Amino acid sequence: MPMRFVAILIIPVMMIVSACQVPEAAAPVATQAPLSTATVGAAIATTPTVVPSPASSPAAPATVPPSWKEFSNDKYGFAFRYPEACGVSEMDGSYYVGGRIELAVLDAERLSLGDYVDRFMAERAKSEDWEIENARSGSLGGQPATTIEYRFGGQKRFGTATFAIKDGKVFVWALTAGGFTCNEPDIYDQVVSSFRFTR
Repeated sequence: MPMRFVAILIIPVMMIVSACQVPEAAAPVATQAPLSTATVGAAIATTPTVVPSPASSPAAPATVPPSWKEFSNDKYGFAFRYPEACGVSEMDGSYYVGGRIELAVLDAERLSLGDYVDRFMAERAKSEDWEIENARSGSLGGQPATTIEYRFGGQKRFGTATFAIKDGKVFVWALTAGGFTCNEPDIYDQVVSSFRFTR
């Protein structure tokens, strides 16, 4: 049975089972819900959750050391923290922390978050070099967000991207494997968790 068909069958069953569970009276804990490529748009309509990566604990957001610097951008109204040793650079309209963490600010083209991410994933799925491992809803700077994790290239390097839309712009944080300059995989969650909109 093709994997896509199995995923299409499993997701509705998981949604029904999770909807039937009775919540315990414990303190709320951030969760992540894996999504198939076909259900990203529909899942965004759900209540957002914190977007942890596999390296961070869902119960504890990544803490940012007080010694980190703050980068702010008045044009797009955002700020984030970063380690001074990594620096921040701008190239072709994207902002880089070190060499592999990128924040791209793009035109949303009047698409909803779900439609934008669905299109992004569909374009990547056409390539034999891309394998989308999962997608989950969450939040970024207080806005609904979607995070996807994927493998790409001949060596199946890892990558992750988090998308959020505000004021007609798509804000995309991304980390891709490659030549790391300042331990980017270890600081990625902290940098992204420090992101906030300033207007």
